[in-house]
Amino acid sequence: MRRLVVLCTVLIALTSGAAVALAAKPVKGSWSGKSADFEVNAAGTRMTGFRAGGCAAGPLPFGTIKVGADGKFSLKTRASKGYGGGSYTVKITGSFTSATAASGTVRAGSCTVKFKAKALNPPAPVQPVVPDPTVPDPSGGY
Repeated sequence: MRRLVVLCTVLIALTSGAAVALAAKPVKGSWSGKSADFEVNAAGTRMTGFRAGGCAAGPLPFGTIKVGADGKFSLKTRASKGYGGGSYTVKITGSFTSATAASGTVRAGSCTVKFKAKALNPPAPVQPVVPDPTVPDPSGGY
């Protein structure tokens, strides 16, 4: 009896973890929302063109952010204030909460901005094609 309970617990943990991993893969294309805009590549593994809003407004000085298999992303880098003004630390952390929604935090120097973003053009669900039984087969049934 005890083995059965342990086996059921393990199976539930494995299946719920797999569902979270599948739901966290972002769709490709443009994303926009409160205080953030960015692009996601076709594989759903990289973010580019990240622009923050609020006190961290403007394009941030880096190339891409890698998205993990669990849908989480993070970046830490140094950025220059320009014209000999020193530098500051930029940290971006967050996760894709579903295939079409993301949330996170941008810290640029002493500024902290929370963001939420959604895919601008999510793919439409694919409807299965079901043949109509009342329509005769054009090949004549051969």
